[in-house]
Amino acid sequence: MPLTTVELHIRRLPDASLAADATLTSATSAASSQLATGVPVTLDTTALLSLSGDPAAYGREMSQQLFAAPALRDAWLKARAYAAAGSDLQLRLRLDPAADDLHALRWETLRDPESDQPIALHERVRLVRFLNSADLTPVVIPPRPALRALVVVANPRDLGTFSLAEVDVEGEVARARAALGDIPATILGDTAGAAGRATLASITAQLRQAPPIVILVAHGTLRDGQPVLWLEREDGVADPVPGADFIAAVERLAARPLLLVLASCRSAGGGYGDTLSGLGPSLARAGVPAVLGFQGDVAMGTVKALLPALISELRRDGQIDRALAAARAALGEARPWWQAVLWLRVREGWLWEEAPPLDPRLADRERQLHAIVRSHSDLIGVKLARFVGREAELAEIEQRIAELHTIGGYLIIQGRAGQGKSSVLAAFVASTFLAHAQQPVPDAWDSQRIADLERTVGPEQFAHHFIPYEPGRDYQVNLLRDLNARLARRGLSLRPRCEGGCMSSEQQAGAMGVAEAIRRKRAVRAYTSEPVPEDVIMAILNAGRRAQSSKNSQPWTFILVTEREQLARVAGAGNYAAHMPGSAFTVVLVAAPGSDFDLGQAAANMQLAATAAGVGSCVTFLHHQELAHQVLGVPADLSCQWAITFGYPAEAERPLKPGGRRPLEEVVRRERYEGSRSA
Repeated sequence: MPLTTVELHIRRLPDASLAADATLTSATSAASSQLATGVPVTLDTTALLSLSGDPAAYGREMSQQLFAAPALRDAWLKARAYAAAGSDLQLRLRLDPAADDLHALRWETLRDPESDQPIALHERVRLVRFLNSADLTPVVIPPRPALRALVVVANPRDLGTFSLAEVDVEGEVARARAALGDIPATILGDTAGAAGRATLASITAQLRQAPPIVILVAHGTLRDGQPVLWLEREDGVADPVPGADFIAAVERLAARPLLLVLASCRSAGGGYGDTLSGLGPSLARAGVPAVLGFQGDVAMGTVKALLPALISELRRDGQIDRALAAARAALGEARPWWQAVLWLRVREGWLWEEAPPLDPRLADRERQLHAIVRSHSDLIGVKLARFVGREAELAEIEQRIAELHTIGGYLIIQGRAGQGKSSVLAAFVASTFLAHAQQPVPDAWDSQRIADLERTVGPEQFAHHFIPYEPGRDYQVNLLRDLNARLARRGLSLRPRCEGGCMSSEQQAGAMGVAEAIRRKRAVRAYTSEPVPEDVIMAILNAGRRAQSSKNSQPWTFILVTEREQLARVAGAGNYAAHMPGSAFTVVLVAAPGSDFDLGQAAANMQLAATAAGVGSCVTFLHHQELAHQVLGVPADLSCQWAITFGYPAEAERPLKPGGRRPLEEVVRRERYEGSRSA
């Protein structure tokens, strides 16, 4: 289901007043629409607090205050109407990170200003809170991981000393296991089979194993206005860990969990109502892609009912915002569905990517390449948010790359930490996306803008590679795989270059070696839908142009056919050309009658060059010459009997068949035909 997003950015101005912007983005459009800018907003938090016991009244009052400005009301109604045409709607609340009072409000209770229905209770409306972050560690959406979980239940034995109720460890673990289903879970807490106590050191050690899902059950309170988590020491007594220390431990991780659930129990009074506004957003800003918490006095029956539905929906496609919308709807209006709060560090709610639906004819290798290529839009957006100047460096990079296009090779940008290497590269990548999409440079960059361009252009169209500061070995390996996949999808490879220097595209077409290309040449009639890059096509044609011919007459003309309709028309001129419309391109060889031997040499060169570049081919005879001449516009005095289809093979290369060719001694005779057959 396509997604339409309306982002409400509420920010505090220098005079302490509030202003809001509304922006609409859609999967069906590469451009965003600014629905409202700088609209004054007045929120009466005292009036809202007085209604905290009545969620419906609270939500109605909040909606009246937020949508009092006609511009914001119209922006919401326009977005709702736009999405009603056939897409889900994400309402993304982007709150000023420094305004703690804004984060403490119960935005999830918002009601539609026209229908008075709860906005977040509709299964096709995804209400989330989004946070920018100064953390430079990129959040890369991985392919579907092998799901496993870490469940932490902290129940220090001396909680009563601090006027905190005991936590039901066995019950909490049982509820977590029920929610996770068959997802393997590691338990930390005072229970049989646990991997250790719920200490900060044990939690950090388990987080280093990068579990995709983490469920944390612990008391939370405030000390001097700062959140505190009541974890355990090894001896079981309470360890009140400052929220800042827990967040710092998460920030130091090479890989953060994809989803961190902050669960609380009813016996904790306000539960995470006290700590929610500080800990949840801070964890998201620390780089956790999604943080789920609960606001208000949370009954464990609510958590018990919501988590299984959430996890079940999440497993379908990795979209945490859609999963939460479905889980809220499953709770129904009679239960406190509004207590679940989702903070996102990723804009579109994807915690992992499902492999896109592909042509079933694609080879396993092609499927793997599609799955490996990742978006770096979030990192690029962060880098460009503060990027200024450097026009000279960008111009030099562009010039160097233009030079490399003619000789091949790679451009490496190196320097000391903090000199702006990644920012320069991000700016060049973004400008390249713009050039491909034929769009002007915007006044301001953000991750959403980059993501829109990347979807339009295709992430593989520009090969780039980021190795951020201290990302960890696994992260670097994944990024190298991403780079390799990008290059492979563009028809390139990471084969070693020749020692004498870099190769041109013409030389690259023969990089495999003639003997190896001859050995691997097959007649390939089934092709993937992936286009062959233009430089590879030109290298193949150039190999034909370089073929020998009688007295160097070069009698040939090559007609390059790439349009689907024309391929189908040409195929009609052959009795055995049904595979031609599925080719990436077809070359028809045209020459005067009697030039078949010269055309054969050109055809052999082109097919061997294609094999060396990983492109399959098959010679096809066009039996109906009158039709072929008509379709191709070939003069009557020339022949166009032979064509060669090209494309990436849809099947993996098969091993050589034993005895697939007659032995050399059977086909070679010395001096005369009736002579010996010795090779």
